[in-house]
Amino acid sequence: MKRLLIFSIVTALLLGTLPACALASTAESPVILQGSGDVSYFDTLSLANGNVILSLSVSDDQAKLSSSGFRVVKAWLVCLAPDGSIVWENTFGSDRDSGYTTVHYLTLNDDGTFCGTVRYEIEQRTQYLQKLTFSCADGSILSQEDKVMDTSATDKIYRNYYLSGNATIVEEIHDGEATCTPRILRLLDAEDHELWQLDTADIGLNHVQGWIATENGALLYGWNYDASAKENQAVAMLVDPTGRVLWSYLVAGITDGELRDAIVDSNGRFVALGFSRDSLSSNGTADGFGQLVVCLDAADGSEIWIKANTQTDRKLPTAYIAEMDGQYVLCTADSTYTSSIFETLDQDGQETNYWTVSTPEYGRLNPMFFLWDGELWTQTLSSGDHSDVLLERVVIPDGQ
Repeated sequence: MKRLLIFSIVTALLLGTLPACALASTAESPVILQGSGDVSYFDTLSLANGNVILSLSVSDDQAKLSSSGFRVVKAWLVCLAPDGSIVWENTFGSDRDSGYTTVHYLTLNDDGTFCGTVRYEIEQRTQYLQKLTFSCADGSILSQEDKVMDTSATDKIYRNYYLSGNATIVEEIHDGEATCTPRILRLLDAEDHELWQLDTADIGLNHVQGWIATENGALLYGWNYDASAKENQAVAMLVDPTGRVLWSYLVAGITDGELRDAIVDSNGRFVALGFSRDSLSSNGTADGFGQLVVCLDAADGSEIWIKANTQTDRKLPTAYIAEMDGQYVLCTADSTYTSSIFETLDQDGQETNYWTVSTPEYGRLNPMFFLWDGELWTQTLSSGDHSDVLLERVVIPDGQ
């Protein structure tokens, strides 16, 4: 299998110029991970020694196509040192034509191991799931639990998993009705013991986008679909360890909004990023979507500030948020998928920087934040002759 690690200098399109920066102690940016075919990304796990583990998959272009047109796709785990070199890699999965193997929900254990949930698929339908334990030292498989068969074809239950720390929220969608209801949320601990169960209709959050484990409980965010108004309502809430909703926040004064990503910052504030519907699009004939940023007290849900901006020709990020050097860093891909767009906000929600980053000959999809050796990076799925993965260090430009 072909594997390349390429170091080059990013082309940056700034509201000014990109300052010189020293990269002697860390990998140059971007790092490009390529395989013999298409590469996809699923999860990242940062280690205390500065290494980072990425869960990828890679297709085999040499494999014979099945009658349905699919190729073999294998799981590809890669561990990178802070200088960008490969510490180890492990590729495994189905050898049968049209088989897909991917690893999700990487979690770190206290004994030098990590776990992941493996999905085995045939022609893009999950056949079964399996939890594996891997060595952090060399990526070898140390143990595996029994395979769990996928039952969604028979009982019409579809499950989404949201991981935070070593606990998981499972969203079960009981299909079979046009409304895809009811939806049930279950919180599971590291041993998969159920801690609580909630009906999304009762709590007013029927689309969980993610959640954050806090000392007071689970801080959930996403949106609730209002069937009568045919709109999404941006929602956040805190649920204590017994399943009691301590507070619930509904973004007021907007039409059709969603919270897509969130953090609890160093000051104990919940800051969420998403989008809302603007009153008019640029041509004045139809609704468009604008940026939405909400800052709440994570303990009681009280609103500190809210920022709702109309999108213009200068697209504002609506996808991912992180905290860096006392600022909030936001990112997304532009509408043509040729650049990653970044914006920084101060603690009061005021913009301090705006810039874009592109790489020659690569398009880009869905830039996502992760930490590598204490620094903020993005993972971006790129598009060229094949899809590759670009890892880029976030550098905030000076003097903008």
